Amino acid sequence: MRNNVAPPPPERRSSVHYSGGHDDFEEKFHFHLPNEFPPPEPMSKDKKAYPSKSVRNKPDRRPPPPPPNV
Repeated sequence: MRNNVAPPPPERRSSVHYSGGHDDFEEKFHFHLPNEFPPPEPMSKDKKAYPSKSVRNKPDRRPPPPPPNV
């Protein structure tokens, strides 16, 4: 004979997200200060190419389907 009451869910202590209530995210990981990073590369005045935009302009694409008749 089965009992119709579900057992309680297991504790999630083994979960990656379980912090135990006292660990802080910043204590777990080492974060660099902004002055520890190298300076960014200088901006160039070259024209940028965006391949995804050039694909949209190709004439061999099929036209969109007609709207459904309601």
